[in-house]
Amino acid sequence: MDKKDLVNIINELFLPLGFKKKGNCWVLNGNEITKMVTLQKSNFGNQYYVNYGYIINSLPLYNEFMHVFFRLGSIDDVQNVIINELLDMDNYFPIEKRAKELKQIIWRYIISDFQIVNTEKELLNELMKREHLNSVSLAVKKHFQIQC
Repeated sequence: MDKKDLVNIINELFLPLGFKKKGNCWVLNGNEITKMVTLQKSNFGNQYYVNYGYIINSLPLYNEFMHVFFRLGSIDDVQNVIINELLDMDNYFPIEKRAKELKQIIWRYIISDFQIVNTEKELLNELMKREHLNSVSLAVKKHFQIQC
């Protein structure tokens, strides 16, 4: 499997949901928020990262790519190793098995979140479910009037 195959998997999942592909990004513009998925190659090997998150349309982007940003991964150590191995193109997996598992993981971690969050209020609700908000930018905290 190579980057082209990985891009095809992401296309198969996100294009039918209305996302538009722009370079290594898939974007779905909404009234209040924009949903984004990006594919990033590691500087240290043939590993890729799937990043995703939200842009709050009413809030300027300064030095950020997205206001709320995540990287495909899991808090479960075993699941996280599996995700990293699937996204490392130097690891041997039959293409069909890698594609099937990546699709399931992307549905579980990204698309399921995207289906819940369509407004600023829904994004705030999801953020408030977190144990901490250390990774949320100060601009987003101010926008949502979250006490730091």
